[in-house]
Amino acid sequence: SVMWTWTGWAAVCGSSTSPERSLRGAREGGFTLLEVVVAFAVAALSIGIIYQIYASGLRATAMAEEYTRAAMLAEAALAQTGIEEPLVEGDLELESPDEAFRLERSIEAVEIEEPDGLAGVELQQMYRVVVTARWEAGGKPREVRLETLRLANVEP
Repeated sequence: SVMWTWTGWAAVCGSSTSPERSLRGAREGGFTLLEVVVAFAVAALSIGIIYQIYASGLRATAMAEEYTRAAMLAEAALAQTGIEEPLVEGDLELESPDEAFRLERSIEAVEIEEPDGLAGVELQQMYRVVVTARWEAGGKPREVRLETLRLANVEP
């Protein structure tokens, strides 16, 4: 009787690994073209989204800067009204230190109730003062409007 013995896969191909294991090892050693293309697509999409977030953040910062500048100019013009310049009813375009902004001021008298015992005696007049800063950004008109009430002595 003849007896056969199996010496293993190593005796046949000179390797100590099984055929299934050697094929799996070849796949694990690198990436397929499909995997590389998908990885590049995901990376490109991620970079595009990050760029859009960054760009919109820059736009929002620039817009906030413009609104802050407009509010500062309007506040300065409002502070001068009634102190450096008299309170006179009417509309006026003011000179702006920044050419990008147009400043407008409107002053109108406000009726107030006379206190008891002082009927017919006007001591002070109240005025509504409105300063508007206008500019254009991104092809759209923008504006900041500040409003306050001021008292002025009335000449007898």
